[in-house]
Amino acid sequence: MENHAPVLIRKVTVAQIANDPDFNKLARLYAEECRPDGMPEMKLDFDTYQRLEDVGMLRVYGACLAFRKKLVGFVVVLTPPSLHYSTRIATVDSIYVLPEHRKFGTGQRLLGIAETAAMLTGCTGIFVNAPTGGRLSRAMAAVGYKQAYSLFFRGFKNG
Repeated sequence: MENHAPVLIRKVTVAQIANDPDFNKLARLYAEECRPDGMPEMKLDFDTYQRLEDVGMLRVYGACLAFRKKLVGFVVVLTPPSLHYSTRIATVDSIYVLPEHRKFGTGQRLLGIAETAAMLTGCTGIFVNAPTGGRLSRAMAAVGYKQAYSLFFRGFKNG
């Protein structure tokens, strides 16, 4: 069965993820599951992703089925300097695994890769964005994370 196949996690470039035929489906599903009420429809800005990657502040990792190279998950890690703490603090901007692959530890492996990337780039810690009350939010405490902040959103009408 496909969802029991070995999953490989590897660093991918923004160009690779932008051109991956499976990524659009994953990005759409991620947005459906994680987009707060009032947030505009997802519109990926690959030019900005590319600029951040070019200056070393963005890393993307993909989880792929080993035998088909089908993308089943991803994590996007930002590693900018902190304006308040004179250090670098990473942020998992987005992490997503197709539901049928979640029970096999793929998400935990992606999070582990994000942590390793953060450490290797000199970050002193890592934040993970998780929708309030969502699956990821509930899972973070179980893997050793503490809630640090509550993030609030208010949408504005354009024009």
